[in-house]
Amino acid sequence: MEHSKKKLIILLSIASVAALSIIFRRRRQKKNRRAARCYLHTDPKPQYTFKRVLADNSYSPFNHLNLDGLEEKSQPYEADIMALVDNPPVEFKFLEGVDVDLEMSDSYVWVDTELQLTQLADALSKEKTSSKKDDYLVDTIALHDSMSILHPVFADPNICKVFHGADDDVVWLQRDFHL
Repeated sequence: MEHSKKKLIILLSIASVAALSIIFRRRRQKKNRRAARCYLHTDPKPQYTFKRVLADNSYSPFNHLNLDGLEEKSQPYEADIMALVDNPPVEFKFLEGVDVDLEMSDSYVWVDTELQLTQLADALSKEKTSSKKDDYLVDTIALHDSMSILHPVFADPNICKVFHGADDDVVWLQRDFHL
C-alpha cells in the first residue's frame, strides 16, 4: 500500500509539472504573438492628422459646413442654384471639327501638397473646358484640410465640371470636403 501511495504521489507530481509547463509555454507564446504586431497597427491613420473632421460617415442627412453664419439648415448655394435653374446662362455647344483625344493618358500630375493644389485650382479656374494637356490625381487624404482651395472652382457656374463614372464622387466631395 505504501508503495502504491508513493507511485501515486510521483505520478501526480509529474502531471502537475507537465500541466504547469504547458500553461507557461502557452502564456509565453501569447506574449510573443502580441509583440509581433501586425503592420496595420504600426502606422497611425492619416485621418488622425486632420484639423477638422467634416464627415461623420453615418446615414444622417448631409449638413453643409456653416462658415458664413448663414441660417442653420440652409443650403449656402440655394439662391445661386435656383437662379441657374430658372435662367440658365449658357447653352453647351459641342466642338465640331476639333480633334480631341478623349482617352486618358498614362501620365498624370500627382497632387499631394497644398502648393500643387493651389496651382491646380488656378489652372482649373482659368480653363473653361477640360484640360487637353494634363490629367490630375488629387490625394484627398494628404490634402484633406486644404481641399477648400478648390471651392471657388467648384462653386463657379461658368466653369463646366464633368465627372465620368463618378456616381458618388459629387456626394463625397460635398459631404467630406464641403465643396
